[in-house]
Amino acid sequence: MPNTNDYDLDFRPKSYWGPQDLETHFGARAKGELRRKEGEALLEAGIVDGGILTTSLPNDERQAVGAIHPWLMGGEYLPDFLPNEVEIARVTMKSTTMDVISIRARHTKTRIKYRIVDEYDSFGEEDRYAPCPKTSSRPLTLKQVIGMIDGNELVDGPRESNYDGGGWCGPEEIYDFCTVSSSFYTELACWFDDANIEWLVHEESLHLLNEEELAQT
Repeated sequence: MPNTNDYDLDFRPKSYWGPQDLETHFGARAKGELRRKEGEALLEAGIVDGGILTTSLPNDERQAVGAIHPWLMGGEYLPDFLPNEVEIARVTMKSTTMDVISIRARHTKTRIKYRIVDEYDSFGEEDRYAPCPKTSSRPLTLKQVIGMIDGNELVDGPRESNYDGGGWCGPEEIYDFCTVSSSFYTELACWFDDANIEWLVHEESLHLLNEEELAQT
């Protein structure tokens, strides 16, 4: 676990809605990962591109960009947002099509409701994730978002399922298979970057220990 003293785990946004700068508004609503990054970079440079700053791409455009490179499809096939729903965090994988898992919050009359979706929900694999808490009266703290990600193994799970203990790839090639980002929690990405490095150091030490044991036999 990363050093908790380096993070404000009690931080919570004032709101996921209300007045927002354009970068936050777009980042919390754009489905495509690389398109989102490009849009945010343009906004930081003071450029507004309406073709990029859109929540979803039409199906023909999704197919067209996917033909250029499969990573350009990453996130584009996430389920549509429900009314009053935004993304509060996402996990992005270095898979063939850059799969994305999206953590979303929906404002209702009395509570904020949460759900976790990925790009395979449309294939009948819904309810594979269990957000905890399912609802809240206020936005979540950074600690709660970390707990939701860890509780559903959104980072460790995909990495472990693609890692064979160093057979076809070493730990240095898979440690950052999943990264995390958020338009509301600025420290969230760094937390999981630190956690990924801790995993790498642990795995490398295990490999070194195994090599030493083999050398002694």
